[in-house]
Amino acid sequence: MTDKVRVRFATNRNPVSGPDLFGPKYRDNNPKHYVTGSIEVYRLSNLPDTGWVPDSNSVQIDPPIDASVFQPTTQNHNDIVAFARDRVAAELASARASQYGLILLPGFDSTFLGSMSRAAQVMSNYKAADIFCFSWPSQGKLDLASYKADRDAAAKSANAVADSLRRLFAVLRALKANLPVLHLVPHSMGNYALQNAVQLIPAKERNTLLFESAFLMAADVNYDALSKASELKPLITLAKKVLVYKNGGDLALSLSGSILLNNYPRLGQWGPRDLSKLSKTVNSIDCSDVGSTQGDDGGSHYGHQYYRLSPWVLNDVVQVLAGIPANKIAGRLPAIPDEGGRAWWIPYDSGAASSGRGKPRKNEGKPTRRKK
Repeated sequence: MTDKVRVRFATNRNPVSGPDLFGPKYRDNNPKHYVTGSIEVYRLSNLPDTGWVPDSNSVQIDPPIDASVFQPTTQNHNDIVAFARDRVAAELASARASQYGLILLPGFDSTFLGSMSRAAQVMSNYKAADIFCFSWPSQGKLDLASYKADRDAAAKSANAVADSLRRLFAVLRALKANLPVLHLVPHSMGNYALQNAVQLIPAKERNTLLFESAFLMAADVNYDALSKASELKPLITLAKKVLVYKNGGDLALSLSGSILLNNYPRLGQWGPRDLSKLSKTVNSIDCSDVGSTQGDDGGSHYGHQYYRLSPWVLNDVVQVLAGIPANKIAGRLPAIPDEGGRAWWIPYDSGAASSGRGKPRKNEGKPTRRKK
């Protein structure tokens, strides 16, 4: 069994010698400098964390880009503009209505190669045709000092992420009638990088629906971020649907909120504050029953990796991507309260999963309700 995925990427990480390719620092010591490229990733096993293996020898790197000088007409072979144009060509050439591409922003505790591996895994599990990944300089370590460094890096990478998105938006606005079907998938602290990036994009460039949907997975941002123009509210005008997947048992977000962020609730743990007051295009999906997954050695992912591994969550996501209406998606039930038919939960006994991978352990990943 060998599957191969070509992952296009952008990164403002520093290049290093050897198979790792990129490290945890900034390119040229400047977070605004980044490169685009592509790499082939192979599925060599079904192991949850190391089953997909990037081939460092296959990497292709384009000329560097300086986000300080926005040049929307400049195109590299593997950049997000080429990605979008190739998606248009593929969709026009195919009779399949299910063709779509994903744009992934990985979370904290991720190396460059780890991000490429997860991008390939997400593309396969979401049944997408293509994927583009922006790998910002996470330390790739799970400890307090690294978390703080990652949060700083996610914020400082905003210019590079924004530059890449502005290039994409420019080509999408020019296409008008033939927009490719693209879905945005920020995970964990990738949501924080996205939040900082959209603030740097002029409003006139982001006031059009350009994404079919945005999947905010285990979002490490404030739970009222979608209500604030200075945070993630601009995303509502960019995506036809905004889906917040949350897990009350997400220990990673519990620690970040309680220890580092003055007990401010996280969007990926509690869901959107005042959902009923947000646009009707925003939905919340509670994964607390099914959010626990395990790594290669059986160790816990602390309720934070369900977006790529939980069979129940993947079943839900694939149906959303297929365009099935929210109230027709198999395996989910209305939450209590249901916020006008926009709040859902995925029960463990829904029968949506066909395997035991991602099965919650006793007392882990149980649903948690925040008091009003």
